[in-house]
Amino acid sequence: MVYQVCDWVLPLQPEPLHSRGHVGDGYVDFPTITRWVAEAGYSGDVETEIFHEGVWATDPHETARTVAARYARHVLPSL
Repeated sequence: MVYQVCDWVLPLQPEPLHSRGHVGDGYVDFPTITRWVAEAGYSGDVETEIFHEGVWATDPHETARTVAARYARHVLPSL
C-alpha cells in the first residue's frame, strides 16, 4: 500500500491523464487529505506520480528538487 500524491492542473490536457502535475500546482487540498490518511493510521511510503509533458521536459534533477520541496511544504506537515 502507498499514499500517492500529484495535483490536477487545469485546463485539462487533450489526454486528461497528462494533467497530473507537481503537488501545489493545481487544486488538490493536500493538508486535508493527508490528515485523513494519517488519521486512518497510514504511516507507509508516499509516492509522487506525475503525468505531464511539461514536467517530463524539465531537467530530472530540477524535477527531483521540486518534488522534494513540494512534499516538505504540502504533505509532510500533515502526516
